[in-house]
Amino acid sequence: MLIIVIFLFGTITLSQECQPESRWSYQYDPMTCVLENLAQGNFTDLDEEVFHNASYIELANATFSQFGSHHFAVLPDYVTRLTFSYGKITEIYFLSETLVALKVFNVQLERFFVAERENQVLRRLDVSSRLLAEIPSSIAFLVGLKSLTFSGCNLTTVRLELFKNMENLTDLNLSDNHISSIEVDPKLFLSSVRTLSLEENRLQEIARFPEAFPELRTLSLYENNWFCDWVTAVRKQIFRAMIVVYGSECQSSDNGGLCCNKRP
Repeated sequence: MLIIVIFLFGTITLSQECQPESRWSYQYDPMTCVLENLAQGNFTDLDEEVFHNASYIELANATFSQFGSHHFAVLPDYVTRLTFSYGKITEIYFLSETLVALKVFNVQLERFFVAERENQVLRRLDVSSRLLAEIPSSIAFLVGLKSLTFSGCNLTTVRLELFKNMENLTDLNLSDNHISSIEVDPKLFLSSVRTLSLEENRLQEIARFPEAFPELRTLSLYENNWFCDWVTAVRKQIFRAMIVVYGSECQSSDNGGLCCNKRP
């Protein structure tokens, strides 16, 4: 029995070691704390001292079937940025009134939900997981977002209506998915979006484009399955709107560098 107690105690102690550096921090921050190998059973038992007054926390190689509201509540109010890296976190239920940035990277995430209450605090959300197949409708409650990324996921359809109340959203990144359809309501305008990344998907055309993004300034469209007649029509509108397009894959005076296919 004594051996078992010592083993458990050792495991908890190791999980509480705070490392001062992170590979995934948005920028250098001396107030960084990386906690490794935490799990569902011991996270809620952590004392506040474990976080060392750090404003940026990375949970590396953690294991949770769900990281929920009671887990977010463990984070002290001075923690404003949180990253999950590696490990296995099957589901995240986001509820925080203090975090301004959340990054989820390579944790085998399958489901992401947001508490159904308006959140004006979170400014940046960055999610990447090949097991994540859809953006939840509850994402609409994150009305304070300035930057939203679902890149390197398994998305096939995106409804732009989910972002209509994000009046400060300037950067939307949906690259490196399997998106074949982007749904655009007839009267929808995402007037705050300045940068849009749609490269490396399976898109053939997008309705009301770039009309639905009246303030768009930079754009990435390469490595999709565009119809040539759509590309020709859209190129004229992009030119008139003075939108900068990044990425060239096909050399042709007719398609502006985008590979395209004749509509069946």
